[in-house]
Amino acid sequence: MEPTTANEYLLDELASADQHLSEYEQERGKPMPSKNHGILQASLIVVLHRYYAKQYRVISELSLDFLGDRLTPDICVYPYAPSNWLHDQTLVTEPPLMVVEIISPLQSVTEMLLKARRYFIGGVQSFWLVEPALQTISVVSPNDTLQTFATGTVLDTTTSIEIPIAEVFGA
Repeated sequence: MEPTTANEYLLDELASADQHLSEYEQERGKPMPSKNHGILQASLIVVLHRYYAKQYRVISELSLDFLGDRLTPDICVYPYAPSNWLHDQTLVTEPPLMVVEIISPLQSVTEMLLKARRYFIGGVQSFWLVEPALQTISVVSPNDTLQTFATGTVLDTTTSIEIPIAEVFGA
């Protein structure tokens, strides 16, 4: 049966798009990463590790479960703890202190800020939104304070993390 209203057409399109999502997109609930996304993710991990390896554990693509709400941020930051190589986890319920999401061309800032709310409800204390095209990093706190950095040093007062933005974007 053909859609007859705009809403029916939209629902039909969304259902069709869901059928074409990769396993990665279905499992993680977000678009496939791009080349720039991968470059920035690696860069952020290296920079965070360079300055905070003794204070924080930086983990990429960790699956989180907050009371049934499953999310896979690009980067999670936890207080430093030694690794236990004999016991691994594929789904973690302990919230990280901070998560980093790198926006893809198919995502909106509004969508990402709604995702930040989900992280905050789960116990995350700081959310970073990286916008590759604008070369900015926005730091969001649970009380809806938002600071955007395009130059200088990214400062997260919640975690006390400070990193040079030029090191992230390679300027």
